[in-house]
Amino acid sequence: MEGPIQILLHKADTLREALDQLRPIPEDRMHRIMQKLRMEWNFHSNSIEGNTLTMTETRALIYFGLTAKGKPIRDQIEMQGHDKALKKLEQIVHRDLRITESLIKEFHKLILVEPFDSEAEINPGEYKTLPNYLYSPQGERIDFEPPEEVPRLLNELINWTNNHLYPEGLGRHSRKKYNLHPILVACIFHLRFIRIHPFGDGNGRLARILMNLILMVKGYMPAIIRQESRQVYFNALNQSSEEDISTLASFVLESVIRSMDIALRGARGESVEEPEDWMKKASVLKRKLKESEVQRNSPGLVALRYRDSFLPLFQKAAGKLGSVFDDQFESHRIQVSFNSEDVSAIWQDANAMVGKIEKGPHPNRLTLHYHWMGYKLNGANTFEVNFLLEIEFHAYNYDIRIKGMEKVFPDKLYNEPLTEDEMDYLVNTLGERTLNLIQKRIGHEQA
Repeated sequence: MEGPIQILLHKADTLREALDQLRPIPEDRMHRIMQKLRMEWNFHSNSIEGNTLTMTETRALIYFGLTAKGKPIRDQIEMQGHDKALKKLEQIVHRDLRITESLIKEFHKLILVEPFDSEAEINPGEYKTLPNYLYSPQGERIDFEPPEEVPRLLNELINWTNNHLYPEGLGRHSRKKYNLHPILVACIFHLRFIRIHPFGDGNGRLARILMNLILMVKGYMPAIIRQESRQVYFNALNQSSEEDISTLASFVLESVIRSMDIALRGARGESVEEPEDWMKKASVLKRKLKESEVQRNSPGLVALRYRDSFLPLFQKAAGKLGSVFDDQFESHRIQVSFNSEDVSAIWQDANAMVGKIEKGPHPNRLTLHYHWMGYKLNGANTFEVNFLLEIEFHAYNYDIRIKGMEKVFPDKLYNEPLTEDEMDYLVNTLGERTLNLIQKRIGHEQA
């Protein structure tokens, strides 16, 4: 690997050597360094996965245990769990720590805390038992490795990683095979872990924790993947392979170098804050607001989006899934709520719903709950299945979520209606999830 990557690797190594010259770093200085990086890591890594807490709310929760009014309890519990995982990492990281299966499962338990959806296949600290996948923005299904392959593939990855980190314990011939730079090892580990996707949820957050554990074992600071770089990060993952990791490595190296710069300033007793950052961010935000003509949440805007986006989406979801699954159950119920008020009687009447939304109160949440009862095709072993499609209205954007799944859809501005392709993608994702839930229940009843 040549060119820009080698330049970045050399810069990271030079910064590590400079930091090593200052070790042992006084405890108070090291505390300030890690506190800053840990807070950013908590906020950005969870935000990438759809957590709604702001940086201010994250600080209040981590420092003082203050919960954020109106924010989902799941977001707050998972933020606290992630912080516990990072504190655990700081406690155990040392230069001869090895990656193990039990360590990976322990971190997964810490970040996931508890399963929030009893129907979803989410078991903290346990590998997945059902296939998992996601859809690309173009609607292409991307399948991860099957559950039965997870133990073998993860064991191979663990051995490969430890051999690269500690080649001195190998024979001379084997040492030649394991000579990758540790930052490249961390990047390849991240990529392979994501493509295995060994757990039902939390794979992205855990992949970043383990990648940074590898970096810190070898004397580097963690790579903080920032929320505003989310799409660049995802693109880097998709454009990289074990044979050519350069795109992801370049992205990660820039983050490592930034963290190393912060650590060096802190180790010298200088401020770890970046005073000009807020001005740069404010300038960028101001420009983006002007360019995109961002509009604030209002009853009128949400009413407009209901007519051209939310109503067609709900009709597609109810119509398509109903035509496939209704006759497999004794009965079904469709419930639509706006701001927690049941509007099931009028949701398909666009004019009535628009009038209701425009009258207020301020739009907060719109949900479609489809509930099937009494499965008929499994003998006496009947059961229920449901899905919840939820639209949350924030100050300048709305997001669409499927209960029980990792975030599958990017946030949208209020001046951005849903496209037909986006609606089809959401409906197909709902269909796949519902089918998987039915298959899972049939398997459980027959076991």
